[in-house]
Formats: sequence, C-alpha cells, structure tokens
Amino acid sequence: KKIQNDIKITLDWANYKIEQLNNNYNKDLAVKCFGKTVSNIQEELKTRTTIEKLKEGFINSYDLEPFMFLLISEHPQITESYLLNFELYDEFNNLSGYVKTDESAYLIGYKKRRGSELAEQKVLLNQRTKEIIKNIINLTKEYREYLKSTNNDDWRYLFLHGGSNGIEPQRYKKSFVPAPSNLRIKEGQKRIDFFKNNLNCSSEEATRFVSNMTMTKLRASIAVQLYLEQNDTQKMAEALGHRKYKPELLSFYLPEPILDFFQTRWIRIFQKGIICEAMKDSKNFFKASKFNSMEELEDFMNLHSLKNIPNIQKDVIKENSKD
Repeated sequence: KKIQNDIKITLDWANYKIEQLNNNYNKDLAVKCFGKTVSNIQEELKTRTTIEKLKEGFINSYDLEPFMFLLISEHPQITESYLLNFELYDEFNNLSGYVKTDESAYLIGYKKRRGSELAEQKVLLNQRTKEIIKNIINLTKEYREYLKSTNNDDWRYLFLHGGSNGIEPQRYKKSFVPAPSNLRIKEGQKRIDFFKNNLNCSSEEATRFVSNMTMTKLRASIAVQLYLEQNDTQKMAEALGHRKYKPELLSFYLPEPILDFFQTRWIRIFQKGIICEAMKDSKNFFKASKFNSMEELEDFMNLHSLKNIPNIQKDVIKENSKD
C-alpha cells in the first residue's frame, strides 16, 4: 500500500506540473525573448517586468521532467538516461525517434549498457503516452526551431528547455538531483511545498519524500510493485526491458530482504488465518488480528481465509489410509 501510495502521489505531482506548464506557457512571448538580455527584453516589450515574472510563461530548467516520470511509470523499460539522450530527429532531419504506424506509435532510442548490438530499444506507446509525446513536441516546437536556426545540434533531441531563465534554448542534459543543497533552491522548495500540502505532512516528512523522488527510484518502486502483483521475477525482468532474467540485475530492484520476506510470507498468512478462526467470536478479534478496518479484514478473508478440507473418496485412500 505504501509503494502504491508513493507512486500515486509522485504521478499526481507530475500531472499537476504538466497542467500548470500547459496553462502558463506563452510561446509568442518566449520567441520574442530567445537569446536576448533582460534589458533588451524590457526595451522590446516596453515593460519593467523582471525576468523572474516573465519566465513563468517559459519552459525552464526542470519543467519537462514530470513528463519523464509519467513515461517511466507507463513503460518501466525506459530509463532516465534513455530519455535524456533521446534523439527525436537524426542528423538528416528525419523523424527517427518517434515512428507512427496506422494503429500505433513507437519510441526508438538507445540503452547503451545493453551493448552495441542490442542498444536499440523500441518502445510501443499506449494512447496515454502517445499524447504525452505529442504534448512534449508541441511545447518544444519554438525552442527546436530557434536551435535549428542557429545551427545548434541540440534541436534534434526530444527534451529541450530554456535554462534557468527560460530564454536560452538548449538540450535537457541533467535531471534535478534532490541533494540537500538542491532542496534549498527554488525548484526543491516548490517540490517540498507541493508534497507538504498534498500529503498534509510536516516540512521534514515532505523533504524526506522529495529527497527520495528520482526517476530511478520510481522505476525501482514500479518494479517491486509488479513483483508484488505477479510474484514472477521473469515477468518483472521483461517489464523492465531486460533481455533475459538475471538475478544479480534484478537484485537492484528487488533486494534480498524482500525475497526473504516472501519465502516466509505464506507461513505468516497461515498463522493469521488461524488467529482469525480462533478469535472469530471474541470481542478482542481486532486486537488479536491487528486489522485496522473491516475492509482490510474482508480483503484478507477473500484472498487467504482457511478453506474446508475436501472430502476424499474412499477408493482413493487404499493402503495409505493410516497416513
């Protein structure tokens, strides 16, 4: 439940930030300001408005990162480095990274650690992620055109932004690192404030959450969630885009303590079932079983309640009747 909740609140943040960006982005204003100094911008716009105020309508350093979180949540085979290095166009101006067919669409990028022969990774998009990619392309259109006009090769990459002030178009090379020093800057504080308000928690708890909120850890959490749902390491490996099942690789996502946990889990479930059966008529039932609500009890009983032992046909028992 905690894993599910952590993933949900992280994606709630991503969706909120994307909605905010779509509502605030002013492409006409951004184009007027590209590559200019603050004084030139103020002169051209005939305003004394500061760049801090203006950049609310631009695409700043970390504004597109929420899209990455959403893409990884939908396709956990995608990694952060895959997205940071994703080329939308090749050097011949062909749309090579996003390929549409009559019924579907693919991202075609590279996962270098798979080796040169297997580096190419083709990801089949769903309806939601197709919309995400279209949204990114639409938002970065003006930034891409500006870079192309200045012969800057960064225009070919999917993720572009305008730097800290939003008006210096460039390739997105590095994601936000939630180190203690970065949590004190404006981006870190904005993230902390969001979780403080939405989790209704203290600043310390929100800071702790944000310090763990990275794309790598989101992917690891989704991997563990997949294992909890399917209890199958092979399917988990496939979902993560691993070419074949490797226990040593999966141990990064599914640590040994979790595997040990599941080896003893069925014993604990059986013991809990015995407690429920023994205490079913007692006023101390909830105290003994440690369920917090009737919903938790119903879920447990539906999944794990002790079943009656089936009757065995007499002709099957034969000589082993005593056993």
